[in-house]
Amino acid sequence: MMNERDSSVFKRLGVLPTAVIGDTLREMGFHHQALNHKISSLDRSMRCCGPAFCIEGETSVGDLPKNEPGEPIPSFEIFRRPLEDHVLVIATGGFEGCPVWGGNIALSAQLKRVAGVVADGGVRDVVAITEIGVPTWATFITPVSSAKRWRITQFGSPIVMPGQTHSQVVIAPGDAIVADADGVMVVPARLAQQVAESAEELERIELVQRNELLSGDDRQAVYERYDRFGHIPKMR
Repeated sequence: MMNERDSSVFKRLGVLPTAVIGDTLREMGFHHQALNHKISSLDRSMRCCGPAFCIEGETSVGDLPKNEPGEPIPSFEIFRRPLEDHVLVIATGGFEGCPVWGGNIALSAQLKRVAGVVADGGVRDVVAITEIGVPTWATFITPVSSAKRWRITQFGSPIVMPGQTHSQVVIAPGDAIVADADGVMVVPARLAQQVAESAEELERIELVQRNELLSGDDRQAVYERYDRFGHIPKMR
């Protein structure tokens, strides 16, 4: 369970646009925190924010080894963990053979009050997932089944996801995942408080600029009037 302070930070990050968070991270010295553009929302109205719960899987062709009754299986064991308000982040290593998320597992996630799901792989049962109400980001949609093609192998350790401005983004458990119609940003846990504070001020400044532009002010004059990024500390 998150403590009250952590919960407050995630709520603050969760109402900020990913674009503002991305600009803030860049000015702090963290230039490569956006996930690849292929990881997009199933519906543009979806947004989520929460600490990362990291999951990995692998290609699994053919019959799986038989498990003894009651033997822990990662895909089931995940949902015995406290997941409320977390974002499940699924690293596939670029696997495209089948989906890694679907309607039934989305139902389990909804019952555990998961904040959202981000996968660098595919999904199916899109209508069901949307109706269940778990915000979801993925790289593709397909009707193919994952049975005998894919399995979850481990969770709870750092993972690597494809990045937008760099080949990889490392995500550690507890890092803040913020996702909206523009994409997915990863905020390292140690920076979350500072990013929230700096991004809120940046959004305030940009709102003032928009209002002045709407009033008919010259665009160059408006941008020269404000130092949008002067308040953001360099962290590297």
